[in-house]
Amino acid sequence: MRLALLCGSSARSMYVANVLAATHDLACIVSEVGRDWSRARIRRNLRPRVFWSRFARACSPSRRRRRATEASILFGRQRPHWPSDVSLFRVRNVNDASVVTTLGECGVGGVAVFGTSLLRRAEFFSLRAAILNLHGGISPEYRGADGVFWAVHSQDWENIGGTVHFVTPRIDGGALVARYRPALKGGQSEAELVCAVLRGGAHLLSEAFARLERGEAFGVEQPHRGRLFQAHHRTRDAERRVRRVLADSTAQAIELPERVEWFVATKTVQRGSEAVEREVLACR
Repeated sequence: MRLALLCGSSARSMYVANVLAATHDLACIVSEVGRDWSRARIRRNLRPRVFWSRFARACSPSRRRRRATEASILFGRQRPHWPSDVSLFRVRNVNDASVVTTLGECGVGGVAVFGTSLLRRAEFFSLRAAILNLHGGISPEYRGADGVFWAVHSQDWENIGGTVHFVTPRIDGGALVARYRPALKGGQSEAELVCAVLRGGAHLLSEAFARLERGEAFGVEQPHRGRLFQAHHRTRDAERRVRRVLADSTAQAIELPERVEWFVATKTVQRGSEAVEREVLACR
């Protein structure tokens, strides 16, 4: 299937891009390098609690170390890089009108989304293309930012994983396509868990497009709204708790196998708008 990727600019995004380029005809990559600074967003971010939480997060040495560790896990000794033979477009915001135009000109049958702002333009959903998002958390339980972090925070080991779902105007709320849970063993750091989820999730996303191209129908409505986590929820106190949890003897003794769920539609689902029966096709 001919694909386009809408993503961020991090090493995580570059890894997903390389997986899709190796397994599909990846026509273009649109990398979002800015933020959606609407008036409502500016007002929200100027609230004292949100502002200081974001400030501390941006200045945190642990955040920089974590990102460097993730890059080394995903790319080894290589510097994180985009696929060399795929057109790369950088935009301030993924909802720019030029993005929809680019997707139309590329003639793609599928659009992969990872790590961008919420898609708000109605024109995205008028494209004759399947739009799938790779979310770094288990939906609906951990929607939004830092899904792995919050699962560890809750000691919810069974729900450390990632989700592939259809994109809707609701954050990580579209019909489920597949969920991936990596093998867990004691002693893993947050960065190692995140990278394990990302590696499996990226290949799951690739497989989802391949199976859609073969005519398989996926998409099951999420059973409940779950909980939405945002970046400012990740406070220093929460980070200290996660470090304690990972160092605890209970976490050190955790052993869980890799698991994959596919959500097969009993009817054709159009971007999560039609209720269907859930069927778990496979777990491995």
